[in-house]
Amino acid sequence: MKRPMRLDAGLVPGDLRLLRDLVAVGRLTDTDPVPARTRLDRELGARFAAEVRRSLTDTMPRAA
Repeated sequence: MKRPMRLDAGLVPGDLRLLRDLVAVGRLTDTDPVPARTRLDRELGARFAAEVRRSLTDTMPRAA
């Protein structure tokens, strides 16, 4: 069970950034390695993940 962080814990912004980085590395080194496409589909939903992939690979310039 996660304990909520207390506001008076005395952490500076650098400490918070380090904690976030450690969590991100922990997620990257998870014991359940799956391809990025599968993870996107699982976390974002298949239709939204497909739209994100399409927008990232779209090479046609768009009008501003």
